[in-house]
Amino acid sequence: AAMERMDTTPAYKRMGAWHNTMRGEGLVEEMELYTDAGNRSVAGVYRLGCSLCGHKGLIHGGITAMAFDDLFGTCFYTQVKRDTKGKIESSPSAFTANLDVNYRTPLPCGTRVIFSAKIDRIEGRKIFMSGTATSESGEVRYADSTALFITPRKKKKEEEKEKTRQVQDQGLPPPPPSP
Repeated sequence: AAMERMDTTPAYKRMGAWHNTMRGEGLVEEMELYTDAGNRSVAGVYRLGCSLCGHKGLIHGGITAMAFDDLFGTCFYTQVKRDTKGKIESSPSAFTANLDVNYRTPLPCGTRVIFSAKIDRIEGRKIFMSGTATSESGEVRYADSTALFITPRKKKKEEEKEKTRQVQDQGLPPPPPSP
């Protein structure tokens, strides 16, 4: 299946650093987001402006890391809730626990770059993802990255409500509340 362009930035990201603060001339000048539910993946096509450089004409590595981190968040938000059962399905968020970026070749400013991210596996509350940053043609790999996202633990009251719901689904009386 081909990737589908997302109509807009997800609402929860509109006030964030990458989708708001970093947007504009010389910054993240262009942004297109794509999703592919079949492959549990997303892509961001960006034009990164020359105000984001570390060395003259080259995008700062921290900007590359930020682009990966934000796209991994988009991958979680758009893909995990559709494809999993249990704890993660009901979680509203996840947090970056680890982000590893391998810089392969300098990323020039002012050119379009494609960041991609996909879910590799899920283990309980842990979501393992990987991604790449390439030239638009795909011939140049600027960086690759892996990330570990973790969903928050449920609060005790939420766990009790879930237990009660499961018991009621089985037609049994609710358990007594915990002390």
